Amino acid sequence: MKVYCISFMILVLQTMQGSTEDCKCGLARRTNMTIEKCDVEIDEYPWQVGVGFDYLPICGGALVSDSWVLSSTYCLWLYHRYTFWVYLGNHGFWTDKTPFLHIKIADVKLHKGLALLKLETPINFAQYPNIRPICLPTDTSERYEGFTASALREDKDKDIVEEETFEIIPNDQCLDADINMKKPKESELCAEMSDSKTRCKNKRGSPLFTSGNGDGVTPGQNYEVIAVLEIEDYCSIASESQIVLLRTNVVLQWIKENIAGSVTCPRT
Repeated sequence: MKVYCISFMILVLQTMQGSTEDCKCGLARRTNMTIEKCDVEIDEYPWQVGVGFDYLPICGGALVSDSWVLSSTYCLWLYHRYTFWVYLGNHGFWTDKTPFLHIKIADVKLHKGLALLKLETPINFAQYPNIRPICLPTDTSERYEGFTASALREDKDKDIVEEETFEIIPNDQCLDADINMKKPKESELCAEMSDSKTRCKNKRGSPLFTSGNGDGVTPGQNYEVIAVLEIEDYCSIASESQIVLLRTNVVLQWIKENIAGSVTCPRT
C-alpha cells in the first residue's frame, strides 16, 4: 500500500504551464519525492476527482475528457436538492487547504449504475498540466483477469490518502458471490484485495484502474479505468476481500457517445 502525506502536498495549478499537445491520458506523475519519511507523490493520479456539494466531496470520480467525469449513480442521491461540483487538482480534500479547481456539474447521464457528469466549463489542459484524464478501455472483450488494479481511499482520521491494490480474478473463483447474493455476470469482474489486512473501504464513485503489464508512466503503458466503485464499504456485504463490479468496457459505446465532441487525450 502506498501512503501519501496530504499535509505536504503541493498544488501548482497557477505556476505550471503546458500545452494541449502535451496531454496524454492515464499517465501517473511519480517523482519519488520523500518528505518526513512519507512518500509524497504530487498529483500522482491526475484524473482522480471529488464530487459533492458545498465544498464537501462525498464521492470520487475519474476525469475522462476535458468536459466529462465518470462516477457512480450512488453519488447523486442529493443532486436535485443541491448544486453539485467536481473538485480537481487536490487529493486531500479533508486536510489539504490549498486552492483547487472546482467546476459545477451541468448535466448527468446515468446507465447501469454509472454516471457521466458534464462539467459546466471545459478544462484547459494547457493551463492545468497537473490535471489529466484517464484512458478509456480499447478492448471490449478484455476481462482483466490476472491484472493488478488500484483504487484510492482517504482516511480522514489519519490525514492520509491510501492506494489499495486488487487482483482481478476469474469470476468462478469469486468467493463472495453467494454472500453478496449476486453471482458475477459475464459483464462484471471480481476484484480481490491484495492485502487482506486492510479495510475494503473506498470513496464511492472512484475508479478502479490498471496499466495491465505496463508501468503506468510511459506513453503506451497507460492506466485505464476498468470499473467504478459503486458503494463505500464493501466489507459489510462481501467476503472482506472481494468485490464484484461492472466492467467499464461493456458500456464503452455509451460513454463514447455521450462524451463525443469533448477533448480527450491520446495514449501516446
